[in-house]
Parts: sequence; structure tokens; C-alpha cells
Amino acid sequence: MKSFAFFIGFLAIGMTTDSKAQPGPTASRLYVGTYSVRGSEGIYSVDLDRKTGALSIAGVTKNNQNPSFLALHPRKKYLYAVNEANGETAGVSAYTIDKATGTLQLLNQRATEGAGPCHISIDKSGKLAFVSAYGGGVFTTLPVEANGRLGTLVERIQYAGSNPENSR
Repeated sequence: MKSFAFFIGFLAIGMTTDSKAQPGPTASRLYVGTYSVRGSEGIYSVDLDRKTGALSIAGVTKNNQNPSFLALHPRKKYLYAVNEANGETAGVSAYTIDKATGTLQLLNQRATEGAGPCHISIDKSGKLAFVSAYGGGVFTTLPVEANGRLGTLVERIQYAGSNPENSR
């Protein structure tokens, strides 16, 4: 039971909800980001029954680039995921959310110029995406276009220094 609780807690790190794409009056649609290993296929759409607490997988949007952290656009029409990889595949993906079904459709992907992007957030206006990358200490900003697509990188800040924990 402890391992199941840890698994759900771990998934919650990359989970966001969209109440607009509800499967029913007492349910909410959740989107769960994962590491694409050990059979995981990408971003899972999960229905949460708010009466019983039961979870059921409604579908999966395939992404083999470790979409581990997700951010929902303020208008709840778009979902963004980091592609926690290294090299040219490191970046972010933008998806549109089908209002009727809650399914995701890839809009575009952009590089973030930092290895292992691990966090993304969208500003309150929905016009900027902020991405941090653990590998290399890079923070980037990308514009969010009116159609939800991510624009070309507009800012890149490279941090330097060291961690007080020498083993890291």
C-alpha cells in the first residue's frame, strides 16, 4: 500500500486538472505527466470521481520525451509539458484540449536550450511560458501565441554557482 501511495504522490507532481473537459457532473479530468519508462507512454488523461475518489484512465497522449511536469493555460484550452530530456529533444510541448472529450492534440514543440527541463509555468495573462532546466541551471521564457502555440525563445538566463550540497 505504501508503494501505491508513493506512486500516486509522485504522479501528482506532474498533474493538473481541467474542469471544463469533465466526463460527468461528479467527475473531473486530470492530466498526469510521467517519465516515459517502464511502460509509461506519456501524458495520461485520468477521470476522478469526486464522490468516491475513484480514478480511471481515460486515455493517453503518447510522448516518449518524459513529459514529467505539466501546466494548464489560464483559459483551460491548452496544456503544456516539459520534455525532460537532454540534447535537441529537451524542450516543451504545447497541446490543445478538446472541450468535448478532453483529449490532447499536439500543437507544437520548442527547444529550451537547457538539459533536463523540469518545470513549466504560464503567467496569469497566458502570454508567457517560463521553463527551468535542472541540468545546467537554465531559465527560459517563450511567448504563448493566441492559438496556444509556443513561440520562439525570447529569453535565456544561464545561472552559475554551486550547491551547498557537494555531493550533488
